[in-house]
Amino acid sequence: MKRALLLLIFLTGCEREPPPLPDAFLGTWRSDEALTLESMRQSDQITDDARAVFENRFFGRLVVIFTETERASFFADEDNLPDIVEHNIRDAGENFVVFVEPSNDELGLSSERTWYVDGNIAAVPIEEWGFTEYFRRVTPPSTNAEDSQ
Repeated sequence: MKRALLLLIFLTGCEREPPPLPDAFLGTWRSDEALTLESMRQSDQITDDARAVFENRFFGRLVVIFTETERASFFADEDNLPDIVEHNIRDAGENFVVFVEPSNDELGLSSERTWYVDGNIAAVPIEEWGFTEYFRRVTPPSTNAEDSQ
């Protein structure tokens, strides 16, 4: 009987819903070129070709908008529709979230990406290349009270 109960508890734990996106992430964020380049320049894991691309206004253009259920991303200086994906969250806490991403074999990037937030700065370690991309909050999340006014 004890084994059956333990098995039931274990299986119930495996079927838990993913955690919600922490409120600290809600709103609009834009890549911070200066902070990201400072981090990138300290890395010895980037090829010279990739470094040249990154140094040429690569950062500072990406905008990410987080809602409770999805995120949209686009480059601010391009006329294209944003990529919109539903959150696939593996883990989350008050100031971090681990997203499970579609695999990007072309760039050799991980299928999980962890975001950390501290006030109006978000940090996304790019472990494969040994640096962190930083984002600065552009707009705070709207609340229902603000929407109704």
